[in-house]
Order: sequence, then C-alpha cells, then structure tokens
Amino acid sequence: MTAENRKNLILFCAAFLCGALALRLAEHTGLPLEGQRLLGTLAVIMVLWSTSCVGLGASCLLLLVLMTASVADFSGMGTGPGLGEAFKKSLVGFTYLVPMAVIAGTAFAAVLRASGLAERIVYGIMKAVSGKDGTAAPGRILGAIFLAELPISLMIPAAIGRCAMYMSIAE
Repeated sequence: MTAENRKNLILFCAAFLCGALALRLAEHTGLPLEGQRLLGTLAVIMVLWSTSCVGLGASCLLLLVLMTASVADFSGMGTGPGLGEAFKKSLVGFTYLVPMAVIAGTAFAAVLRASGLAERIVYGIMKAVSGKDGTAAPGRILGAIFLAELPISLMIPAAIGRCAMYMSIAE
C-alpha cells in the first residue's frame, strides 16, 4: 500500500468518525432520527469532498447510499419508509432544477477541462489582466472575471452550474 493510498484510507475512516461524532452530538438537538442521520451523512460527505480522498463519482454514489440509509426505517415496525421508498426519496432530490444545473455545469466543466479549453481561457484571462510589467491591478482582475462570466452565463444560466465550471477553471 502506497503512502498516498494509506493517507486516503485514513481520511476515509476519519470522515466516518466525523459522521459518527455528528450523529452522537445530534442526539441532543431535538431533531428527528432521520434528521440526525442526515446530519451525520452531511459530515461524512463534507469531509470526503474537502479531502478528495475518494473520487467525486464514488463519493456521490456513497452520498446516495447514505441518504437512503438515513431516511429508511430499519425498526421493522413499519412506521417509516422502507428501503425502496427511501431510495425513491433520495433520487427525487436529484431531479429538481438546481441539482440538474449542477450536473450539467459539472459535465460541461469536465469537457472544458478535457479539451484544454479551460487552460486556454485561464491563459487568456491572465494575458488580458497582466500589464507589460507582469503585474495586475485589482480593477483589471475584476474586469477579466466579468469578461469570462459573459459567455459562461449565456451557456449555463444557473449560478450553481457556473460555479461548477469555475471550479474546473480554477483547478
């Protein structure tokens, strides 16, 4: 096992420890059991996404599994949704406009990055911003960001989708 894999495994385990800690602390908040579980799920996913110890696709699938487990009723009493109904509820959250805009923006950002267009945009912005001496004034930086925003806003009208694209360009 390489040092990088070991670090990722430790971070992965730490994510679930943070989730368990959040779940334990949530007992005293007055949230219903599902809310407590979702709070623990949020803690796990936030650590996974912030550390990048798991690929984004795998962590999104894990989010779907954890959301399903958070909402499902495992008591056997039939008071809450079963596993199938919980899975449907989890999927419904991904079908609204905002998640679809994020998915579309992320897919478009992946195409921008894979094609090299993101790098060309960044180099173009850097060239437009930098003066002859290689330094840039704040006003020029803001102007360059505004110029980059214009074509992106026409392609992806939702702000969250544009944020996904900016993440690719910033990376």
